[in-house]
Amino acid sequence: MFRGIIFVVLAIVVVLASAMFANKNPGKIALDLIVHKYEVVTALAFTVTLIIGWLLGIATASLYLLKAANEKRKLKKNIKMAEVELKNLRSLPMQDAG
Repeated sequence: MFRGIIFVVLAIVVVLASAMFANKNPGKIALDLIVHKYEVVTALAFTVTLIIGWLLGIATASLYLLKAANEKRKLKKNIKMAEVELKNLRSLPMQDAG
């Protein structure tokens, strides 16, 4: 619940900051993307850049989480194998040392 409230407050702050930025920077900028030149509003250029960075961050975090989940799966498999081996060793009859 608390996490949801923080998310909503953060989203409102970001929207308000974006609106203030757009209001203070009404001009256009030229973007040269090698194959074509574009003239866009400054706020739009920064918004698109922010979204692309956010998506790249999510992709990077997702790769890390997938790697961690794979490692967790392997470790669980190793634990099960060790438990089976331990159970088998415990069920073997004890031999006298003498």
